[in-house]
Amino acid sequence: MLIETRSGMSRRTSTFVDTNSFVSHPARVTIKHPQLRDLICKTANPHEVLFVSDRVVKSIDTDTGKTAQCAEFAFEPRCLSSAYGIIAAGGGRRGQLGITYRRPEEDTDNRVDLPVTMIELGGYINNSVTLFKPGAASVSALVCNNDHTLRILDINDSSYAVIDTLQLPVSLNHASISPDRKSIIACGDSAHLFVFHPEERKRRNEASDEATRVDSLGPLKWARTATLATSADGGFSTAFSPSGVLFAVASQDGLASIYDSRYLSDSSSTTYLSTRNVPKPLKYIESTRPREAAGAFRCLKFSTGPENLLLISEQADRVHVVDTRRFEDRQILDISNTVNDPIRSMRRRRDNSGNDNSNPPSGGASGPSSGPSDSSLDAHRRRLVEIMASSQYPEKDEGISGIAWSDEEQGSVIVGWDSGIGKWTVNRR
Repeated sequence: MLIETRSGMSRRTSTFVDTNSFVSHPARVTIKHPQLRDLICKTANPHEVLFVSDRVVKSIDTDTGKTAQCAEFAFEPRCLSSAYGIIAAGGGRRGQLGITYRRPEEDTDNRVDLPVTMIELGGYINNSVTLFKPGAASVSALVCNNDHTLRILDINDSSYAVIDTLQLPVSLNHASISPDRKSIIACGDSAHLFVFHPEERKRRNEASDEATRVDSLGPLKWARTATLATSADGGFSTAFSPSGVLFAVASQDGLASIYDSRYLSDSSSTTYLSTRNVPKPLKYIESTRPREAAGAFRCLKFSTGPENLLLISEQADRVHVVDTRRFEDRQILDISNTVNDPIRSMRRRRDNSGNDNSNPPSGGASGPSSGPSDSSLDAHRRRLVEIMASSQYPEKDEGISGIAWSDEEQGSVIVGWDSGIGKWTVNRR
């Protein structure tokens, strides 16, 4: 399939997502901070997605559209995470973090509000929370705060403990941990990506792999080992690929930077707190509207399973679906055109079978860039800084509230916006 780019060049693109499979349901997903748009998440339950609605976290069945209230918090969440039977939401002006546990026997037809444990961390907004398991039993969380800290929490049924606090020079917006639990990346209000490794591993680098497994060392202390240059503006989302080979950051200026972690491991020990001699991005992905606030990148997630896709949301309307096997092709999902097609919307409410043969409202876009030269990138950064500095982000606008990946139905892309949640099925490749 050939598509025409804005520069007039035709490029080949694959159709990863079946646009005729689109189905959506009404849902009031509230965006309380114009830049924080990671407010939906997939759970382990079939077809279930969680979303934020004012002070409440609700669930929705992406097949039937049925919703249920899961928990109510004492604040309006700015971020949401769910894993291992836990729902965690952060926000507030006092570093508020709410944690609640879901009972395994609970189902969508018999659900009541669960008790919430309230935590206060620092004096500013918690911009993101990421749940992970450092070992076989315990659950931990990465919490990014505007007070320039990344806190690592140990969570159990009755209490929590801050096991490490990492101080950074800027407010932090998002953090991720690698699948092997040996690397953390974090982004914030600067054009840099911060990389951390456990201090124990550096002291015991002569030990065997089994002895240095993170889950065998107990609580770790982490140290910043590298600072990578990214784009011209702050970063708002990070992610590792399921294999841990790739990691990425999405920046407000509409540039996503993709890195190869294998190159980082060779230089991390010699680039402590430095941007010299560190790997440059493997690939860049640009927004469709780099000169507009609506084109700011807000959320970035890798698919799981064999699909090898990367999802990136712009502030409004558009989601990029990128093939990470060759980084040659991507598809753009246009939310507004899809949702506002009245014939399409009525058909989807009547029939969720995916047999709509109408023409899709949107196609694709050109493949990702292999990366600009240093001189062109500097000019690009200066231009984008000027653009984004003059952009005003309204307190309330109609935009994308989050993205998620589901392994169900051979793979699905899930997108939330202020008035609904939609799902597209991925084509088998």
